[in-house]
Amino acid sequence: PDGSSVSREVTTAPDGTYSDGFSPHKRGVWRVTAYWPGDEEHAGTTSPILQVRVGGGPSEDSGPLPLIILIGVLLVVVLILRRRRGS
Repeated sequence: PDGSSVSREVTTAPDGTYSDGFSPHKRGVWRVTAYWPGDEEHAGTTSPILQVRVGGGPSEDSGPLPLIILIGVLLVVVLILRRRRGS
């Protein structure tokens, strides 16, 4: 999503198939493509670009604000429960 790229090299199985996994670390739209350079007998090829939208979960951009809000809510709940027990 930030314009940088990640390259990974994957070895094919004897039947020519391959698989790989990647867990995006940032929310946003990722562009994914596969490339094979070819060999002496076969021309190389590049797959069409697939766009994947990653959402939900933690974000590197969110900073400490969600944690601060969670701590604040927990403190309020604890204070309310303590007052009720004291009554």
